[in-house]
Amino acid sequence: MTVRLALMLLAGIALLAGACSDGRDYPINLDDKGYDLAAMALPDDAAPAGMEPYTDQNGDTAEVDFSNREWAEAFADDPDVETNRLDAIGRLTGHLKFFVRSDPYEMQAGPRAIITQSTLYTEPKAASEDMRASAANAKASCGVLIGDNDEVREFPVPHLGDEAAGYLVTTRSGQSPTTVDTVVCFRTGRILHAVVQSGLEGSSDIGLSVRVARRMLEHVNGVFDGVGS
Repeated sequence: MTVRLALMLLAGIALLAGACSDGRDYPINLDDKGYDLAAMALPDDAAPAGMEPYTDQNGDTAEVDFSNREWAEAFADDPDVETNRLDAIGRLTGHLKFFVRSDPYEMQAGPRAIITQSTLYTEPKAASEDMRASAANAKASCGVLIGDNDEVREFPVPHLGDEAAGYLVTTRSGQSPTTVDTVVCFRTGRILHAVVQSGLEGSSDIGLSVRVARRMLEHVNGVFDGVGS
């Protein structure tokens, strides 16, 4: 997801690791409603220094759930086609949470925003396949928004969850500044999680994205263990 798309969304609502597990099994046969994606979102106190949850005009933290239809209507040129595509690849629903700079005038070279996303699929295979682009699903890259003209480069990341991957997504748009999204994602059963760090070209910090992804994984594990919130 680019900074531009992230801001549009905010306005609208106010190497790769191996496939071996990290020593635990994640439930894959729960009822779809048994996976609390909102509870798995990155906690406020786990955000990087200088970042805080984006809040709406009422002071409520901006988090949003997207069905396939809602996702398509928000971002696709042809919502019907995109809804059918998402249904076909096994995507069910997603939850996004947004963090922005506490002081937008500080750390101009750093990230402008961090978005965490958890997406539920019909089965682990569908989640795994949507982690990476393929001939059958050219838009895949951790389930996040990738523009048709964006440049995508994969980079290696440590093992997280069942499997993990990392991407640098560069967006060049006419006279606008070039932006880069640093995406680190990991899978827990049939849920695909992503940490998207958005900023201007040259601001990417892969280490930061990996650290935030580790914090999110620890929290997600706690939710699965019944002690998260």
